[in-house]
Parts: sequence; structure tokens; C-alpha cells
Amino acid sequence: LCQLDGACWMLFGSCDSRALPGIIVAHVDDLLLAGDNAAHRSLLAVGKELGFRSLEYHDFMWCGKRSCRGADKLVEVSMATCQLGT
Repeated sequence: LCQLDGACWMLFGSCDSRALPGIIVAHVDDLLLAGDNAAHRSLLAVGKELGFRSLEYHDFMWCGKRSCRGADKLVEVSMATCQLGT
């Protein structure tokens, strides 16, 4: 059980491991995942069961913010599109 929020789920490694392979946070009907390949496979399994409308990677809107990961793997978060009304 996550002590942070009821809309946050963590995927832990084995019981004796302190590894955190993945974390998912939810807002209304949108999920945001950060994690390794095992976490991604877990998310895909959930999507197979629930029927996700789409999966977006590297460049997406979430909670009014645009997240974009460049080739250098740096992530930029911006609200410019919301501020401009586009």
C-alpha cells in the first residue's frame, strides 16, 4: 500500500529486495508510468485487461502539462500550450 496517495501504485521487486522497478500515478482516467521493462510489461497486462484507448511515449499531455523526452533522454515539462490556448 502506498503511503503517498490512493492513486499511486508501486511495483516492487522480490520481497527481500529494496528495488522499485516501477511506479504508476493516476489522474481521473489517465495513468502515468515510470519504470523499467518489467514495469512496462505489467502496465501492458493491465491494459489488456482494461482496454486502454492509447499508450503514448516520449511526447504526451498529462494533467495539462506536455512532457517531451528528447534523443538525449532529458525530459522537458511545459504548460506553454495551455497558456497559449492551443
